[in-house]
Amino acid sequence: MQQYFVKRIPVGTSVEQARQALKSEGFNVITSINQPFQEEGKKFNYLDGQRIDGFIFVRMWNVFVFFEENTVVKIVVETREVGP
Repeated sequence: MQQYFVKRIPVGTSVEQARQALKSEGFNVITSINQPFQEEGKKFNYLDGQRIDGFIFVRMWNVFVFFEENTVVKIVVETREVGP
C-alpha cells in the first residue's frame, strides 16, 4: 500500500492536493504543525490520514504525509488489523 500512496501523492505535491487525495479515498485528515511524530523526539509538519474499514474484523489505516513549505517530502503508511 505504501507504493500506491507514493504514486497517488508523489513528493512535490502540494499539501492541499495531498489532503484532497486522502479525503477522496475516505480518510479523515488532521494537520499537525511542528508536532512530534509518534515517539520520536523530533517535530514535523504532517497530515495524518485515518481510515477504518470493516465491522467485526477491522483494518485501521494511517497515512502520514510529511511536508515542508507546503510541499510533500515523504509518505509513511501503517495498517493494522483488529478483531476478536
